[in-house]
Amino acid sequence: MASLTRGNMNSSFRFGIIVALLLINFGLSSCGYHRTVSKETSADGSFEGGDKPKTSAEKNLFELVESGDIESLRLRIARGSDLALTNEKGQSLIMWAVIWNQKEIIELLLQEGVNLEIRDKDGRTVLEYRDVSEELVVFIEAWQMREELQTEFKEALEIADFKRVSELLELGVSPSVRYEEGATALILVLKIADPKDRGSYRNFRRVIQALLKLDTSRKPVYEVDLNAQDDFGKSALDWAKEKGDRGLVKNLEMIGAL
Repeated sequence: MASLTRGNMNSSFRFGIIVALLLINFGLSSCGYHRTVSKETSADGSFEGGDKPKTSAEKNLFELVESGDIESLRLRIARGSDLALTNEKGQSLIMWAVIWNQKEIIELLLQEGVNLEIRDKDGRTVLEYRDVSEELVVFIEAWQMREELQTEFKEALEIADFKRVSELLELGVSPSVRYEEGATALILVLKIADPKDRGSYRNFRRVIQALLKLDTSRKPVYEVDLNAQDDFGKSALDWAKEKGDRGLVKNLEMIGAL
């Protein structure tokens, strides 16, 4: 009975992860979510949902978030703008994006690695803004979960843990995410694998097989970019040739690697 309970819990956990990842992959626009904070203004014209920032640097960034001007925000980020700014209520840029229902801005800020632990003057982090938009908070949580899984995926790749790599791929982890020096999952494994250590190399080859799993039409099941190049301009095929693995070179060429 105990093992059955653990099995059920494990299945529920995996189902929860899959649902969360689907929210990331397909977005929340179809959910029909809406901001529950009122847009009403006070007599002095300020937004009642939170204080407007006062300095010009703050004002510009917060106004870009509020208006959803993502291109201008990207430009400001490229110029080194401080994304840790807060307004008079201690609200961060991502909190402001939640208040103004700006999902694309939220995704950009998450990509830039903004601090989600910042607390406003009421002691709340952005993950406690469910009363503002539960759907957007769920989106942020799903993003966090995906990032944690990607980190676990990289660790499993580095130690050639075939079982865990396979499980994480089934959960929807992307094999095309770039790691150090621009390496994809496939390139990372090939860079680490040492053909001189036959036992270890055999394990890495199994991981490569998991990444290159084919469907019935002989196409990769997972979104593996076979021709992606790392920062040195080398593709997975280049690395396979360097390792002297003629069998892998042939397999890669058969499924479209150039």
